[in-house]
Amino acid sequence: MGWESAAGVRVAQASAPTPTATGPVFFPSRAENSGAPARLLRTAGRARVLLGSSAVVRARRVRGDRRGQGATCLACLTVVAAVLLSAAPAQARDPRGTAVGHPEAAVVAGPCRERLLAELRQGEISPGPGCEVERQIAQRRQLRRVRGGSGFGLLERATTRLGGVSILVSEGRGCAMWPLRPPGHASLGLYEIKQAGCWVRRYNGALTISGVLADGSRVPAIAVLQVREGQAQLDLTRLAVSLDRRGFTGLDDFMRLELGADAWAGGVDLVAVRAELADFHAASVLRGRGAAALLPVRHPDHPVADRVRALALKTTLLRQDADFKAVERGELAPHRFLERHAWSPYRRVVAAMGGE
Repeated sequence: MGWESAAGVRVAQASAPTPTATGPVFFPSRAENSGAPARLLRTAGRARVLLGSSAVVRARRVRGDRRGQGATCLACLTVVAAVLLSAAPAQARDPRGTAVGHPEAAVVAGPCRERLLAELRQGEISPGPGCEVERQIAQRRQLRRVRGGSGFGLLERATTRLGGVSILVSEGRGCAMWPLRPPGHASLGLYEIKQAGCWVRRYNGALTISGVLADGSRVPAIAVLQVREGQAQLDLTRLAVSLDRRGFTGLDDFMRLELGADAWAGGVDLVAVRAELADFHAASVLRGRGAAALLPVRHPDHPVADRVRALALKTTLLRQDADFKAVERGELAPHRFLERHAWSPYRRVVAAMGGE
């Protein structure tokens, strides 16, 4: 049984159920449906437009194009993710110092040439005015010769404590010219790196430690520090134990420690550290703390070494006298006294008391 639409077209009611569509409904143009009139069906209380054969093909083609675009976008996202993962935080290269091995090509001829060559070789500006313009030209030319590679290391802060040092280090990249240290400075600072037009970031990576012997020769990579977010701590006690296990006599063999290549992260003056430790030891002994007999052995040239040596002898005699009285009272066995005191003026008397 059928019914007529408002346009007067007789439409037959569907005899078989039609699946409910969930996708978009496409309305074809008159040209596409000129030979295939639309049929209106009632299914589940919902009106539906069944398109002609050409419209169905077009709908499937559009849906296929959209699926193809989605697959293309998914492939693009996969490639971008792979690139980002490959560019994930990698181990940073050790920053370079400011010294230049062969700066001849960076310095133009003129009255300042020899001075600028010496400055670039040392990586440090010489004291005195003059040659500012020529220096900037040489710094820019030198940077253009070695573009790329590592950045420039700088020491922002160093805190020295008894038996160790804490540092905060960064690196400068994208510089406009080759940075140079100010006169009398062993490492670059934040002002110098900013003056060279660099952008600064905290350093993450390994920091090698080299030792300088008394004759000026260097022992490279005696230890390696791991720097995280620019911060690292050097414990001299642990370093001394590690060196002793590898055949060195602790830190006494070295006069100085250099942190990083060309000491870009500064250094530790071990002579000053040993003097500070000796002063602390002497002050502790004079206050009645610490081993008095150890100071003259460890620091024989200290100004109070003779005084502490006499104090150690007095302390030893007082302890031996107290132990001898304990032997007389029967509170300490004679052989215990002899084991405790290898040298003593009471040894013969105590040995006779013990029957030895």
